[in-house]
Amino acid sequence: MRLLRLSIRRIFDLAESGLGKMFPPEWNPLLNLGALGFFIYWVVTVSGIYLFIFFETAVLDAFASVDLDQRLSELYTSLVENTTSRIVLMQYHLAIPSSALAYSSSQLEMMTELLNGIIADEAGQVSASRITVISPPRFDIGIDMSPQYPSNFSCSYLGYKVDGPSVQSTLTQDELLVNHPLSFCSGPAVGPPWIISGDTGIHPSAAGYMHMAGQVPAPGS
Repeated sequence: MRLLRLSIRRIFDLAESGLGKMFPPEWNPLLNLGALGFFIYWVVTVSGIYLFIFFETAVLDAFASVDLDQRLSELYTSLVENTTSRIVLMQYHLAIPSSALAYSSSQLEMMTELLNGIIADEAGQVSASRITVISPPRFDIGIDMSPQYPSNFSCSYLGYKVDGPSVQSTLTQDELLVNHPLSFCSGPAVGPPWIISGDTGIHPSAAGYMHMAGQVPAPGS
C-alpha cells in the first residue's frame, strides 16, 4: 500500500510540475484544487436553486409547451397516409433514472402513464384500425408502489410488500436499496436488468427489449 501511495504521489508531482511549466501558480489547476472544488460546489448549488424556483415542473404544461398532442397526431397521420402496412406502436416503459432528485418513483410512474395515455389517444383518433398500440410489460421497481400498482410481492423478512423484483438498472437499484433498505427487492429474478446503467438508467437493455418484443402480436393476428 505504501508503494502504491508513493507511485500515485510521484505521478501527481510530475503532472503538477508539467502544468507548472505551462501556467503560472495561480492558474495551475493542481495547485488550486480546493478553490476549484469550492467554486464548482457553488455553481451547482446556485444553478440548482434557480432551476427549482423558475423551471416549470408541471407535466401537462411541459407536454403542451412542445405541442406533444399535435406533433404525435401529425406523425401518426403521416405514417397512415404514406404506408399501407399495419402500424404497431409500443408505448414507453417505466424507467426510474438514477439520481432522479426532482421526482419520486410514484411521480415518474404517473408521468409515464400520462405520456402513454396521450400516445394511445392520438393514435386512436388518427386510425384505430391501422394503428395497434402495445403496452410494454411492467418494469417493476422493487418498492411499494400502491395505490398506483398492487404490491403483492415480498422478499423482506419483515414482510414488506413491493410491486415485484426490480428490473431497473443496476445504478438505480443501488440507490433504491439505500432509500428503502428494509423493503427493497433487487432483481430480476432471472437474467440481467431490463435497463442499462448508461445514460442515467432509462434505456432498455437487450433483455428489456426482448421482454417488450414479447408483447407484440404475431403477424396476421
